[in-house]
Amino acid sequence: MSVDNTISLSEWLTVIEGEYLRDYVRAGGAAVKFAITPDSTVTKCLRDGLAEISGRQGFRFAFIDAATTKVHLVQQVFFAIARQLDWDYLASRFVFNLFREHYRVPEDGQALTLRELARLNECEERELNIEFKNRLKKGLLQDYAMALEFRSAMAALIRYKLDPEGSGTGIDDVIKKWLKGELLYIKPLKDIGIFQKIERTNAFYLLHSLSHWLKKAGYSGLVILIDIARYLEDGRRTDGSLSYRKTAVLDCYEVLRQFIDSVDESENCLIVVAVPPLFATEAEKRSVDGYQALKMRVWDEVRDRKRANPLSPMVRLSNTQDSDMPLSESSGEVK
Repeated sequence: MSVDNTISLSEWLTVIEGEYLRDYVRAGGAAVKFAITPDSTVTKCLRDGLAEISGRQGFRFAFIDAATTKVHLVQQVFFAIARQLDWDYLASRFVFNLFREHYRVPEDGQALTLRELARLNECEERELNIEFKNRLKKGLLQDYAMALEFRSAMAALIRYKLDPEGSGTGIDDVIKKWLKGELLYIKPLKDIGIFQKIERTNAFYLLHSLSHWLKKAGYSGLVILIDIARYLEDGRRTDGSLSYRKTAVLDCYEVLRQFIDSVDESENCLIVVAVPPLFATEAEKRSVDGYQALKMRVWDEVRDRKRANPLSPMVRLSNTQDSDMPLSESSGEVK
């Protein structure tokens, strides 16, 4: 049942960039891909390569490592991504895009406040506030592609950015703690319409909302690399990193299956799952063979014996070092 043919990392990244990021995902599509990496060195190269092409195409890149994040708990995946984002910057970019067509806006989006906007455009702050509320309602609060609680959180964060003195002291910090899974009590957020913490029941909807929000903030979307190699390892760790029982492995596979099955509900999002060779080894007790629901979604029963299909749901990357990686000199990561 093992895959014999491999594909070089450079060739596969070229396909991912050309066939997915440049067109399909940027236009609103979503996809989940699995890459079998022979060792941690190739996984590192995959991470660097994806970060590079994501930045080049205007996507926000996030990396999730099962050694530090419990992937089988989808809310932990969301929290790990949230900690890699500058939420204040995203709020400022959204407001910048909201006003720039009809108003003069500061060059530095971080300094974007109603007072500054009114000064630049020589108008009354009160009138500008009315205009802002109307635009916020149409551009965010009535955008039903995002979960209600996510819209409420972003709206409150934006209001605080525009009017920090009149939007509730410290509400921005509370919202960011909620997004990162660091909020102990939900009570401070009830006034803005958020009544529960981010848990397994709502994390998928918030992930879908996030990729949509990034698009509205000026990005092309979201690219996520999830390295689940740690789930294929037996035994406890002595370095303080995470280790997993077999039940957690199956739960992880279930989360990945849900990612695949929910692509129709997502947009502007590419998820790449890096897995070790044991993932596709039939005799291995932690392999995907133990969870047929996922295997049926990623395994090609009919395939070319001589050449790997770079568009298939799962590819096996070669362990040769690429000298022609399609990367530019810059890191490519958008702020």
